[in-house]
Amino acid sequence: METKDKNQRQHSPTSSVIVDWSTACDANPEGMIEWLKQYPRKGDIHVYLPSISRRAQLPRLRSTLQGLGCTVTAVKNYA
Repeated sequence: METKDKNQRQHSPTSSVIVDWSTACDANPEGMIEWLKQYPRKGDIHVYLPSISRRAQLPRLRSTLQGLGCTVTAVKNYA
């Protein structure tokens, strides 16, 4: 998983679905995962997650998304 600063993100022109979960990490990701499972081309999905989180579920979420075939990028948030 690569890491990028939030201001340096560049969306791949081949990504059809971009999900920025970097600021929504307190939300329950199950709905997002179920929605992404329905998408036919999982390799076209790019999900941004926070690079540092106190949420224990984040590594599992990253693993699940990568297992689906999604591209996952860690984002450093500067709030």
